[in-house]
Amino acid sequence: MNQFILWLGLALLSTTIACSSFKPAPAEPEKHYQLTGEVKTLDDKDQTVTIQHQAIGDWMSAMTMEFPVRSKEEFAQLHVGDRITATVNVQGNDYNISGIHKQPAP
Repeated sequence: MNQFILWLGLALLSTTIACSSFKPAPAEPEKHYQLTGEVKTLDDKDQTVTIQHQAIGDWMSAMTMEFPVRSKEEFAQLHVGDRITATVNVQGNDYNISGIHKQPAP
């Protein structure tokens, strides 16, 4: 019985030490990149827009991809075919766009 209590005490102590030394990784700071592209599709349900865009800084090559739109009001102003600039907000693996501005047709 004494050995069981000693073992249990050591197990609790080691768990306490392990938990108290665990520190969650600090959240990465949000990074911002300029996006220039053309709206290809809109998804009202998910509030996302597919954009054929130029390279986005050192974050991404030119391609066509889907972006969540941060603001409902900005999303509501978009139409397929719009040429836009926007800010891509990146934090870890999460990203979205904001600050959307329509550009004049070429």
